Amino acid sequence: MAVPNSAAAADGHAFYSWGDPANPQQTKLEDPDSRVCLEVAEVEAGKSKDAWKFKNWTSSKVMLFSEGECTGTRTDVGVGGDADPNVKFRSLYFS
Repeated sequence: MAVPNSAAAADGHAFYSWGDPANPQQTKLEDPDSRVCLEVAEVEAGKSKDAWKFKNWTSSKVMLFSEGECTGTRTDVGVGGDADPNVKFRSLYFS
């Protein structure tokens, strides 16, 4: 009988902004799941068109995608790195 693997996590945290650019909100992802496509919850809930200003303070490289389901233009952000504040994204993947 096969035992499923537990979900892996990227140790640390990441931040991104969303909402009104004149008064943005910020979300913190604590030990986010890795090796799965993550949808930006605020975009999915219709609160925002895109997220931006991503900071990666995790142990994993992250890929930001301009569209949902980890599709569209990809931007890579290394461990401890920040994305250009003008990069807008809707989904992400921690490796």
